[in-house]
Amino acid sequence: MSEKYSVFKNTDTLKIVLPYRTEWSKVILGLFGIGIGLFIFAPIVFSPLLIAFKESRFENLDPLLSFFSFGILFILSTFLVEILWQSIGKEVIGISNEFVVIRHQIFGIGISKKLYQNKIVGIFLAETREHPSTFRRSEFLSFYRGYLEIRYKNIFNGISVYRLGSILEKEDAGEIITILENKFPKNKPAPKIAGYR
Repeated sequence: MSEKYSVFKNTDTLKIVLPYRTEWSKVILGLFGIGIGLFIFAPIVFSPLLIAFKESRFENLDPLLSFFSFGILFILSTFLVEILWQSIGKEVIGISNEFVVIRHQIFGIGISKKLYQNKIVGIFLAETREHPSTFRRSEFLSFYRGYLEIRYKNIFNGISVYRLGSILEKEDAGEIITILENKFPKNKPAPKIAGYR
């Protein structure tokens, strides 16, 4: 078993924990973006807010400035979340007899996708680590990196694709597929496993 992930078992469930694949160029770029943003916008935007807060005179505060300030805070927060995700984020795969949960978390807090087994079309070993949509999305909020690919029937009866295991190489992802195969109940139709073996 690879040292890149940890497996935790109990009677009914299985949990696989993997650190996210850190790209230090993105971490440095994010820190640079936050620094530039604070250097340029902090004196212009936050000084009036601090003065208004100190003097309790919010009625004279320009609404447009307030909206702009919260927008800047949101953008800086997004940069910070992406930096933390790249640095210390973890991917967690929870597997039970009924569903698979894939979760992105930072300090134990995050977002998740719950995939019911009867709607899983297949689990595949992808040819590339990067999904074509990766560069257009927040990496923390999306599930589009990794060789391990889950295809899932969505509410529109189409197929949604989720990727996970960004830190894994193909061989490691193959081990995860084997774990998933072994966990699926033998007395129920299991999702078709393809692209490996």
